[in-house]
Amino acid sequence: MNWNCITRLLRYLRYTQEYVLHYNRYPVVIEGHCDANWISDKNDSRATSGYVFSLGGATISWKSSKQTVIARSTMESEFIALDKAGEEAEWLRMASQPMSTSVSAVMTAVMTSAVAVTTGLVAPLPNAISLAEKPEKFNGVNFKQWQQKMFFYLTTLNLARFLTETVPHVDEGDVDAQSLSAVHAWNHSDFLCRNYILNGLVDTLYNVYCKAKTAEELWESLDRKYKTEDAGTMKFVVAKFSDFKMIDAKTVMSQVQELQLILHDIHAEGMILSETFQVAAMIEKLPPSCVDFKNHLKHKRKEMTIEDLVVRLRIEEDNKLALKRIDGPETVKANLVEHG
Repeated sequence: MNWNCITRLLRYLRYTQEYVLHYNRYPVVIEGHCDANWISDKNDSRATSGYVFSLGGATISWKSSKQTVIARSTMESEFIALDKAGEEAEWLRMASQPMSTSVSAVMTAVMTSAVAVTTGLVAPLPNAISLAEKPEKFNGVNFKQWQQKMFFYLTTLNLARFLTETVPHVDEGDVDAQSLSAVHAWNHSDFLCRNYILNGLVDTLYNVYCKAKTAEELWESLDRKYKTEDAGTMKFVVAKFSDFKMIDAKTVMSQVQELQLILHDIHAEGMILSETFQVAAMIEKLPPSCVDFKNHLKHKRKEMTIEDLVVRLRIEEDNKLALKRIDGPETVKANLVEHG
């Protein structure tokens, strides 16, 4: 081969290494499809699953094979196929990042009745949502608990990230089909996330917050409103704990259970109390009839857990009840005087 030709070829490769082929007819988005055939062979009772991925209209990855486990239903075989397709989709996503920045960087699994589709930035459809436990509607009470359940629910739908993400920024001079497709896909997923949150509210709250334009705006509005009210609830629980005092009219164990419920509410509000503090507080709140036992517990050098204290209190109360049964009811004594 002519040396000048080789030099010219190397020069061409050197100065065109940043160039790529792009076909305007197809968006530069990795798109995948997967499906499963439940128990196609009665001899081994194994389903067959397969997937195919394309980029720019051309197939880049495909596979069809028998599943390694026996699916007990059509739905289970579909999800096994979806899981394998998801692994391949993640590998393709990572492999495409260093090659081209125009390739969609996010792929989300979408499950339909017979086909699982993975495309850039598209959120799951309702058929897949039925597998997640939908939280009860929020009515203005116990916001923190509802917020945690709703966040988990959105996470299972792969929508939780839209609570903090903003719409992708597109420069005025960089408006192409791929950018517009990415923005459209983001708006669609944000629309789903926003409406899932709204559907988790009772009708009165729905009417108040339905004007929020994005999921992030809606989430932050609810957080600002009800986190403040939760702060008031926190102060109420602390005051309830401070004012609690055991009395002799009730059994010690029933009052211990009441105190433990208050401590549980304090932990639920995010306030962490050490076990040593809880034990000391429980001893201090014992009724007046247990003053001797209280002093005995105070002077013990060995550290006690709450379980140890509860056991000791139960034994002490059982002993007192046993002594009352042995002594029996008090007898009334009287002197008889004979009048002449």
